[in-house]
Amino acid sequence: MLKRYFGCHELAAKNLFAALLDNSADLIVVKDLQFRYLYLNAAAAQAAGRPLNEILGQDDFVIYPQDTATEIRKVDAELVGDGRSRTIGETVQVNGKIVQLTTSKHAVYDVEGQIIGLVGISHDISNLHSAETDQHAPAIQDNTRHLEIAAILEAIPAAVFIALDPLCRTVTGNRAAHEML
Repeated sequence: MLKRYFGCHELAAKNLFAALLDNSADLIVVKDLQFRYLYLNAAAAQAAGRPLNEILGQDDFVIYPQDTATEIRKVDAELVGDGRSRTIGETVQVNGKIVQLTTSKHAVYDVEGQIIGLVGISHDISNLHSAETDQHAPAIQDNTRHLEIAAILEAIPAAVFIALDPLCRTVTGNRAAHEML
């Protein structure tokens, strides 16, 4: 249906597509084969912390720290080499804040089927990552508490028995209790 609309309304379709890209909350970039930025949407430019005119035509080594740029370049070079799309998880610094991103990268082809660049779309999953960490926090705290109690029980020289059920059918104990039995 959308394809039919695009066929009948070419200019409107281009404007719609541009509006979608430019106003997306996701970070969207397009690079050429030399890994220079040809396009960034507003979210990507804001995340880079630089004005758009300072980014366009530059590569990652001008924009990001060396280690970050090296990691980005590695993935981009592999993609351009084999044409296979990739989705990766990234931890990057955006506007002075560490964020978790999931990034999909895809090759861009010309009409003859030759790779002419790549497009990257990054989605900020920091809130999801934070919620997941918060969800596991009680279990981590319980496990830590259990390990602390176990260490204390093993350090006590007296025999300590612990009933695991109300009728005391299953009983365990520390090392001193086992030695006593």
